[in-house]
Amino acid sequence: MVVTDADGRRMPFPDDGFDVVFLVDVVGEIPDKPAFFGECARVLKPGGVLAVTEQISDPDFHLPSSVRTLAAAAGLMEDGLEGLPWWTYTARFRK
Repeated sequence: MVVTDADGRRMPFPDDGFDVVFLVDVVGEIPDKPAFFGECARVLKPGGVLAVTEQISDPDFHLPSSVRTLAAAAGLMEDGLEGLPWWTYTARFRK
């Protein structure tokens, strides 16, 4: 396992390097959400998946609609949602 400390607005990873980017309860903590989602799209391989899990217990909970807007602006396509949109869910977006 490798841990990397980096700025989410410019990740130190190559283009098209990851099959999956998985976020859990972090969208609310990201100051520049459009830049971060753009970076997630950049580092995903074609066909790769961004999975975003949000839970109502997080004080910075984001509804699926706001996550969907960020992902779409980054050029990612909606690929499904599991769970309850107003409680706990995982939304998937494909490059």
